[in-house]
Amino acid sequence: MRHFAPAWVYSTCFALAAVAGYVNSLAWLGAQHKGISHVTGALTEAGVRVASVGPRHASASFVVLAAFAAGAVLSGLLIGDSTLRLGRRYGVGLLVESALLVGAYFAGTHDRFVAADCLAAAACGLQNALATNFSGASIRTTHMTGVLTDLGLMLGQAIRLRRIDAWRFWLFATLLAGFFLGVVAGALASAQLGHEALLVPAGALAAAAVAYWVWRQTGIARGQASDGSL
Repeated sequence: MRHFAPAWVYSTCFALAAVAGYVNSLAWLGAQHKGISHVTGALTEAGVRVASVGPRHASASFVVLAAFAAGAVLSGLLIGDSTLRLGRRYGVGLLVESALLVGAYFAGTHDRFVAADCLAAAACGLQNALATNFSGASIRTTHMTGVLTDLGLMLGQAIRLRRIDAWRFWLFATLLAGFFLGVVAGALASAQLGHEALLVPAGALAAAAVAYWVWRQTGIARGQASDGSL
């Protein structure tokens, strides 16, 4: 039985959840006042609009939903697997996510707010699908409903004196804390930087992609050297 997860799992999950919370807070504070890191709100809005004013007026919400799904599809094409494991092409995924956020920034600069929301939603969909599982634990970095449900379930089991996997509890707590602190950071950055605040996570993701690529290439080189290949 696993008693803890590697430190890189906790730090990676915290950082990705923080990015999602940050981006979602900027979308919430933006012109459209939409949450784009999860699809529940957009789907609810679409349903309400269909019922009240007709399907035509719900098109923007449906487009955001499609963009989130398209981001997940893109992740599947780039990574090819949903299990979190070092060595996969995460650097490419992070770089594409960064590019999508930069695109959202430029779209918002030109008052194309629906396009900006769609690009940001695609970035969140891509990130959420980068890694959805680690040792049987569901990892969702862009929405916290499942995370909070799992935390509550484990707390209930602990109250009944049943054994729980402590590493899972702390992993979910890390995701929740990262998302919340990302929201706080996004709100503070929005107040100081305005629309330019969106470039902060884009730059951080690009830097992380480069760092991951360097780490991966260095590891490959070390492995080849140990095998006598270099």
